[in-house]
Amino acid sequence: MARNKRKIYLVRPKMQLKVIASMVIAAACTTIAISYMTYASLVQSATPEFVASEAFQVYQRHLKYVVMSLGGLVITTSLAMLIFGIYLTQKIAGPLVPIERMVEDLIQGNYDADDIKLRQSDELQDIASQLNKLKETLKEKQGTEKEVS
Repeated sequence: MARNKRKIYLVRPKMQLKVIASMVIAAACTTIAISYMTYASLVQSATPEFVASEAFQVYQRHLKYVVMSLGGLVITTSLAMLIFGIYLTQKIAGPLVPIERMVEDLIQGNYDADDIKLRQSDELQDIASQLNKLKETLKEKQGTEKEVS
């Protein structure tokens, strides 16, 4: 089981980083928007009478803590999306390596290449299975053509 563990997390860095960046930016923007709406509603809830009172000083201090907490939430959400993005893209990009290798072998007429073997948790299982079947079909056809000639 340990030998199937993929060590390189960015197998296709360009594609993976593009997807991960999109996920992180979307999460950060969403969190910032929600944080801003929360902050704005807290600020708008302060009436003129309340602003003039001594309690407003305490309110402002608490508001600073809220802003810092919301900033921490943005950072935490972005980091979580970064980790999830690496995990998710690895499940797709990792299988592309043996799939591309198989396609290259088929293009070169090498029908004796090893079957594609993916981890159970990897995506693209159906494509790998279909390529394995295609290889066997082409191998059989090549054998039939050799027998005829």
